[in-house]
Amino acid sequence: MISRIDPLELSALVRIVDDLNYYQLLGLEPGAGATRVKEAYHNAARSLHPDANRHLNDQQKLQSQTVSKRVSEAYSILRDPRRRQTYDAHLKKGGAPRLQMAELKKRLRNHELSASRILTTEGRQFWERACMDLSRYDWPAAIRNLQTALTFEPESALFQNALKQARDSSKNHR
Repeated sequence: MISRIDPLELSALVRIVDDLNYYQLLGLEPGAGATRVKEAYHNAARSLHPDANRHLNDQQKLQSQTVSKRVSEAYSILRDPRRRQTYDAHLKKGGAPRLQMAELKKRLRNHELSASRILTTEGRQFWERACMDLSRYDWPAAIRNLQTALTFEPESALFQNALKQARDSSKNHR
């Protein structure tokens, strides 16, 4: 069964959609798993689908399309672990709720350039684990993985800086 969106709810949503981050837009907590992200996206997409909203006037249908596009944008970011990690870091730094794809791609390239400075397979393995931990705000796990990465590459400024940032973040969130 396809659900419908109430015109008043749609009108309110379209007014605030640009102020909502992707988690808020889909009604998710930042640590939500992939299954929950997918469920939230499908629920939102169904309620905004044009076939479910034939009762709307032309102006409301345009509003529905606007919100629907943002929902799809949110899903495209949150379903991909690398994009999501970059988006989470963007939000943590106080960035805007919306991250344009061009900016996201630039940040991913910068991350890949950082990763290209990793010399060992083991260092890269623990770096990737630490990055995933950081995206989930799991400071103790990130610190452990960065410390392990440093055992393989003790001179790595990338690992040292990331470890310092993880420790600082851990202290700030106690």
